Amino acid sequence: MIREISLSIENQPGRIYAVVRGLAEQQIDISGMSISGDETRGVLRLIVNDLPTARRTLMHLQLPARLERVVAAEVPDEPGGLARVLRPLGDEGIDVQGLYAFRYAPVGAAVVILRTENDKRAETILSEAGIQVFHHELPGQRDTDTAASDSTGR
Repeated sequence: MIREISLSIENQPGRIYAVVRGLAEQQIDISGMSISGDETRGVLRLIVNDLPTARRTLMHLQLPARLERVVAAEVPDEPGGLARVLRPLGDEGIDVQGLYAFRYAPVGAAVVILRTENDKRAETILSEAGIQVFHHELPGQRDTDTAASDSTGR
């Protein structure tokens, strides 16, 4: 499993811009991003090249950021690629609770980020199905802040 940054932000004009501008000023590259929410608040999830610096930057902006473990798998960038990744999970009864994908140049393919009811089991199922799973970090990603808290026990 790799880690993503997750933060709750107010749904107001310019809020997402403030986050991405703050990260850009610290030379943080955002590889993947997802936001969901309602009229008042949203949850922003980020895959970045330097987790410790990104988290410190967001905390400095008074945006409490958590590091959460997620499953990251390579997806063939072709029709049906995502279906080939999701099928083994469905066949084994794994509930996918969250998903976003992005093209990731360092691996020359798409990457899907999954939050499931049992991430360790999901990684095993995907690996056994011959799907490339990233276990610690994506190529080009720095995650050396091992003392940082992880808010999930999945």
